[in-house]
Amino acid sequence: MLAAVPQPMLGSANGFFAMSRNFGQALGVSLAAAILGATVAGTGAGKLLAGYHPEHARETIFAIYTSGQSAAFHVAAMIGLVGVIVSAFRGPPIMAPPPEDLKSPSAAAK
Repeated sequence: MLAAVPQPMLGSANGFFAMSRNFGQALGVSLAAAILGATVAGTGAGKLLAGYHPEHARETIFAIYTSGQSAAFHVAAMIGLVGVIVSAFRGPPIMAPPPEDLKSPSAAAK
């Protein structure tokens, strides 16, 4: 990706990519937590999770939690699959032209 950026803009482009990566990670964690929370809240298990856990309720709580976690992982897998498909069909890479001083050895001698 950075190969398509002119040399003077590499610092800015690298900073933008780092910011985008961090934003994507934060968004992904937030989405996974929202899906998990919605699944757990939709079953009415919030009160079970907030209170005392008798031995017989632990299996039910675990099943509800893993159901929500499974839904979050399925959504993450679908988003990842879309990314793979987009990446597969994005076309050939675009390369930035080399800087003037690296084009030919005779240019440096002049």
